[in-house]
Amino acid sequence: MNVLADDFMITQLGMRKAQVRRVKDLNGVTLSPVEGEEVVYKVFRDVEPVHQYDLRADVTVLYPGALPDGEFYRTHGHFHPEGPWGKPWPEVYCVLRGRGKFLLHDLERVYVVELKEGDVVKVPEGMAHVLVNDSDEPLLTCNYVSKSVTPDYGRVKALGGPAAFLTKDGIVLNRNYDVKEIKVCKPLPLNLDSLVATHAVKPSVEEWLTCFPYKG
Repeated sequence: MNVLADDFMITQLGMRKAQVRRVKDLNGVTLSPVEGEEVVYKVFRDVEPVHQYDLRADVTVLYPGALPDGEFYRTHGHFHPEGPWGKPWPEVYCVLRGRGKFLLHDLERVYVVELKEGDVVKVPEGMAHVLVNDSDEPLLTCNYVSKSVTPDYGRVKALGGPAAFLTKDGIVLNRNYDVKEIKVCKPLPLNLDSLVATHAVKPSVEEWLTCFPYKG
């Protein structure tokens, strides 16, 4: 079974069918209106048992490509709701294969994180997140998040997409946001004394990134 091509995955928890997202499914959150049946990405939910932390592990396959206006293929993007402690739930992403970008943003900040195989990124508190494939090969990631989290896709859609769009010509800002800061980042090399998944259990102000001002 080839997870890069098939719509099913055999896991320790049984067979998982992919949630397939096509170009037409991104209409309303892209730089320009779009339509089309081309597959942009697939998500396999709950593929690994991490029940001791009440977490869910998902796998995303994001294919290479671009929309007609030059915006690279990407995921929809979403914010997280608040947890019982009054701040947004955390989430951790691991790059299993490929290269790409992780677009992190709130209403005023944009971080463009360069990704490669083996990188681990924890979503900074309160930031929406979007995977972008600006390479010529599939980008394969795994993420850990609490089963209590219901992603907030509506907030991104109401703003016409993320705070920035990554295109073949560079970064294009979304005018519905008031972006004051753009940074280019790289994940820090990690020497964790606990399982990666445990860092998706509770919030932390620590950011696993090193960032520099964008000079584009």
